[in-house]
Amino acid sequence: MIVTRQGLGSAGRVWLTFNGAIKTTVVMTNPETVQLCELLTKATMARRARW
Repeated sequence: MIVTRQGLGSAGRVWLTFNGAIKTTVVMTNPETVQLCELLTKATMARRARW
């Protein structure tokens, strides 16, 4: 996965590029990026709790 940021402030976007069987790019706003980070953190914490 490649993570890049283009633009500044509220006009800035985070780009996630996945290069697997199908190459995919996702463009997210700042609020979407924050939400994704929160979800990934919760998922990681839940996984660690199971170990």
